[in-house]
Amino acid sequence: MTPNELLVEIDRILEDSKTAMLATVDSSGKPCCRWMTPRRLRSMPKFLLAACEINSSKVAEIRQHPDVTWAIQGPALDVVVTVHGRATVVEDAALLQDFLDVTAKDLFVIWRIHPPGSRVPFAVISTEIESASRFDSLTGKSVEFRFDDP
Repeated sequence: MTPNELLVEIDRILEDSKTAMLATVDSSGKPCCRWMTPRRLRSMPKFLLAACEINSSKVAEIRQHPDVTWAIQGPALDVVVTVHGRATVVEDAALLQDFLDVTAKDLFVIWRIHPPGSRVPFAVISTEIESASRFDSLTGKSVEFRFDDP
């Protein structure tokens, strides 16, 4: 498997499972995990993107500690992909719209809390993928990938 094939597999898993767990570090240095709905955009192939309220604790955590980890697991529980990278909070309306064009139908929790038309400001959490590992629970094998090479 190549790094690009892993990115395609991440897309497939996210399309099936709809969610992944984002791990950040809070202001006291403790790990914090939250289920999110990330996707990749074709225009940004080495990034995982997720929508988030600008005033959320995740945004504050990322601004203070940008190193994050994503755990992506398929519904069949047979493959787990762990992605490591540096996240930034992007307050760009065009990027948010591009992200929503791809994933709005899967943002069940966001729309339940903030119905479309509400005036809650959102940002995009953009994680540049630096490395990833793929664990196959059926074989017990793990493969590591780097994404920082040109």
